[in-house]
Amino acid sequence: MGNMLEGCWCADDTSTGDMVLLTHISDNNWKFEIDIPAGTNSGVYEYKFAVKYTGADTINGGFEPLNNEFADSLTHNFLLVEVLPPIITIYNLFGDPNPVGVERIENLLPSDYQLEQNYPNPFNPSTKIRYSITEYSFVTLKVFTLLGEEIETLVNSEQSAGVYEATFDASNLSSGIYFYTLKTDNASFTKKMILVR
Repeated sequence: MGNMLEGCWCADDTSTGDMVLLTHISDNNWKFEIDIPAGTNSGVYEYKFAVKYTGADTINGGFEPLNNEFADSLTHNFLLVEVLPPIITIYNLFGDPNPVGVERIENLLPSDYQLEQNYPNPFNPSTKIRYSITEYSFVTLKVFTLLGEEIETLVNSEQSAGVYEATFDASNLSSGIYFYTLKTDNASFTKKMILVR
């Protein structure tokens, strides 16, 4: 985690003490607790994630800065609204936990868990499935035959709150009725879709 007070996210943060180490919680979940001194101004504070690896540290002889989140395109922030108790705990994901074929719809924070009807439906040969989760959770999205046989897992990973869209390609399947099931830590939904050749 670094700061942008000087207008850039760079490896210099490691020498000034502005880069701090996160605690590994699970595969893509990291945490850091910040003690906020009394009298600290409230407001929005920005931070970014970085990974230190050989050749990434300009302070110790590498060639690239520790900024691994591509310039300013992935800046995170938290809002400090009260300084008592003076501890902020940040939970966030480093990198992209989404499987291939799953896209997060930016700037959408849902108020309810939802599994939408796939579209188009009927479809041939591919369709999109959109779903919403309201908090960080382990998520599975699976496709089944009419007889309950599992034929494909579209999502099997931890995801942060948001709206996601998965693509299901049924090029190798025959016409018929299929089911898709979304499961999270706190919700489960199943819907029907129709493949027409």
